[in-house]
Amino acid sequence: MHPLLFVASLATLAVAFVLLTRGRARSGRWGLRELAPERSGDSPYRDGLLRARVPLGAPPSARVSAAFHLLWGPFTTLVLAPAGLLYGTAVASDGHVFPGLLVIAVASEGFLLGGFLAGSSVALLERRGLGKLRQTAVWSVVHHAAVIAAFATDATAEPRGPVFAIALGLALVGLAGAALFARALGTATHRDALLTLRDES
Repeated sequence: MHPLLFVASLATLAVAFVLLTRGRARSGRWGLRELAPERSGDSPYRDGLLRARVPLGAPPSARVSAAFHLLWGPFTTLVLAPAGLLYGTAVASDGHVFPGLLVIAVASEGFLLGGFLAGSSVALLERRGLGKLRQTAVWSVVHHAAVIAAFATDATAEPRGPVFAIALGLALVGLAGAALFARALGTATHRDALLTLRDES
């Protein structure tokens, strides 16, 4: 098996495992669904209506955001950050010291961000530490905007235009992921843990 295919398979299994174990309905942390009433008892003194309450799992926005960042986080730390570090060093050694240092700075910071994004995905599914998760979302936006700015300072130097285009595309993917993460956080913040939704079936 090709090493990249093997790594991709492991990553897919890891994401599926986290989504199934952490995102499932447990302890009503994402609210409760109230089922249709059922009659209970077989005597005038014990007859009554019972409503079962079933805990809800993480909503689709949280699951999609978690799946994305469980892949994007390690990809940032293991691939993008080292590549940016090497590229920034090469640019600085070519005499473009300021652009090179900017790229090195954002690449070095990417090593940390990737780990935080992966950890935040699990925390989001468990609906805990929402305040800190907001800080991670803001950090992700600032980081990816800084990536665009850093690579733009050296974009006019040939033949580095295509490199800037690649960096811009990857940064836009990261910004889209941060927007999805923020949306999932909004759902987690406004979802009352005691909210009950009637089953209309």
